[in-house]
Amino acid sequence: MAENIRTTPLRIRPSEYRSLLLLGDLLMAVVSVFASLYVWRQYNFYVILAGLLADGVAPGRAEQRARILNNLEPQFGQKRRPANSRVSPWDSNSVAGHTAKNVKAEPLSCRQSVQ
Repeated sequence: MAENIRTTPLRIRPSEYRSLLLLGDLLMAVVSVFASLYVWRQYNFYVILAGLLADGVAPGRAEQRARILNNLEPQFGQKRRPANSRVSPWDSNSVAGHTAKNVKAEPLSCRQSVQ
């Protein structure tokens, strides 16, 4: 009769097993956050695109404008201003691209709603 030779599989302790499960759960949570942000960004792009097409914008131009409006760059690597530097709200460099030339100020009447 042939002898049954049993190989012992890698055995881990219950605490190591729990640690591996926790590590796997943490990894999947991080992956799912980034996946959901990607899906949300794609959905937002198509909502903006549909709105532009409904407004009568040409399809090629609507896609360009939707890409510009949906450009959500991550803010992780930007340099911050020193805490002691003060920025005037009227400084043209404080708000990117908004200068007195391309911002039109119109007074609001009492009947206009602020949106």
